[in-house]
Amino acid sequence: MGMNSWTAFGTSVTEADLIAVADFFVSSGLRDLGYTWINTDDGWDVGTRAADGKLQVDLAKFPNGIGGLVTKLKAKGMSFGIYTAESSVVCSGRPGTLFHEFLDAQTFADWGVGLVKNDNCGEYSYGNTRFHVFADAVAATGHKMIISTEPFSLVPNPQHASFAHYWRTGNDISASWTVILNRIDLNDKWARYAGPGHFNDPDMLQVGNGDLSIAEQRAHFGLWAITKATLILGSKVSKLSAEQLEIIKNKDVIAVNQDKLGIQARKVAINGSLTPHFMGLAPCESHLNDGSFPDGVPGHNGVTKAGMAFFARPLRTAGQFALVSNDTGRCLGLRPYAQGQEYAPRANVPMLLGCEEGDATQAWSFPNGANRVGAIQSAWAVGAGLNSTVLAVANSTLFGAVHGADPTPLLDAAYGDTVLMLAPYEPEPTCTGRNCQDYAPAQSWYWSPRTGLIRLAAAAGEGYRCYEPGCYRLTSHLPVFAELCLARVDSIGYYGVDPTTAMTGGEDVYAGPLSGGAYVFGLLNRNAVGTPDTEIAARFSMLETAGFGNTTAACVRELFSGKTQAATGGFTWSVAAHDLAIFRVVPGTTC
Repeated sequence: MGMNSWTAFGTSVTEADLIAVADFFVSSGLRDLGYTWINTDDGWDVGTRAADGKLQVDLAKFPNGIGGLVTKLKAKGMSFGIYTAESSVVCSGRPGTLFHEFLDAQTFADWGVGLVKNDNCGEYSYGNTRFHVFADAVAATGHKMIISTEPFSLVPNPQHASFAHYWRTGNDISASWTVILNRIDLNDKWARYAGPGHFNDPDMLQVGNGDLSIAEQRAHFGLWAITKATLILGSKVSKLSAEQLEIIKNKDVIAVNQDKLGIQARKVAINGSLTPHFMGLAPCESHLNDGSFPDGVPGHNGVTKAGMAFFARPLRTAGQFALVSNDTGRCLGLRPYAQGQEYAPRANVPMLLGCEEGDATQAWSFPNGANRVGAIQSAWAVGAGLNSTVLAVANSTLFGAVHGADPTPLLDAAYGDTVLMLAPYEPEPTCTGRNCQDYAPAQSWYWSPRTGLIRLAAAAGEGYRCYEPGCYRLTSHLPVFAELCLARVDSIGYYGVDPTTAMTGGEDVYAGPLSGGAYVFGLLNRNAVGTPDTEIAARFSMLETAGFGNTTAACVRELFSGKTQAATGGFTWSVAAHDLAIFRVVPGTTC
């Protein structure tokens, strides 16, 4: 909690600016509420390194140097954070830290810096790798520093959770309601990476900037708070109005943000329906271990061992099955995905949905038998008379690179772009010779009741294995060397989970656990200003947590208004357009 200078002062930031912010934090009581970090962004140094290679402070703007500023802030009960970039230059053109990681980390440590925001200004080739180097450099100093990363690709890398304390999940923010919604939607995709000591970062707070209404600023602050984002202010705080100060000084909302359990509230429902989970592919060997880092952070694209196992539950109609996720208890079904236009003509996308016996899109059959290599047919599509009837994989995403004359395909490293789809059914050809691999690999699956894995028999494309003169074609399909299995993933593209066309309207329900057995719910009304207030229903079952559901009695307290009410199984609340209501729910208590 604190402030960052970028959107308030830009590269013109000075020592005097930061001292003034610290003084305001003290006089306004913000420091005592936890706002103790004063962070400079770009603009604190000069344009060249010194003869010894060290970064040089711009003494015209910081006359006491960074060490002197740190001392002044410490006397006021504050900590200081600095800015650099894991690239040859920072975004203003000043020196970056690329290949100077150990020198710069030691310099920051010598100055007493407590936090480093590590940007990446366009060095695609080195960025993510060198972030690790900087973390090693910080550790080598023996001086504790918080690490904040901003990968230029803006594709969250789960590896960052193994060394960074928080990392950016979207582009730079601005004081725009549409931008705020976009940043929180993107941030929600990666909720499973967050936990104590490592958090998603949708960028700094814009309370006090632009022409956001008070309701929009309240919603903005509240969404950042319940999703455990850092509460870093990006405005000229001394100019905040009494209403704006009331928002950022709300002790109950701050307590949710700082809750020691550290679990990010996620979007559990959209317009009254459970938020779908995306389905994609992952290397089958991920099932041999937990697919996670030692601290429990899910692996690439959120894939875990549990997220790859399914069982086939027979339905009432003979030969039809529900494919149920062992991880979530949800069923594989189909839903339109409005923001998937780049994947057209997919009208429906495979997703994990709340199991409903009457949902025809959740019924699947196996023309060749569940335990044989063959297609997985959508009973819904067959019943609808559609030509696209089987679960398949678009080959375009299975071949990320071809090196020179070597046609061996590599798995696409893009996050989540696995492009599962429905495709016309292609019966397997009869095997009569050595070319038995000549089938339709993009729709050839095998379900194992022993492991629960739904394995893609082969991911392939046209190619020749020609490693020497006179080589010959082995098969019309060239299998890749990594076996792939169906898996729950965190994304299927850049966008957040939202089936609406413009990603602006509708009602969202956020929820998550808090320490002490409590829960937080956030009800967001995204509908246009001028539309009537909306009654939004929050059902405890939306959180899909054992022991917390339709029969649970609890006391519910709205944190902005302080109003309380008793509830069993859930509650409703009237929320104005572009506003958010936040609730602390304590089961088993009376109001």
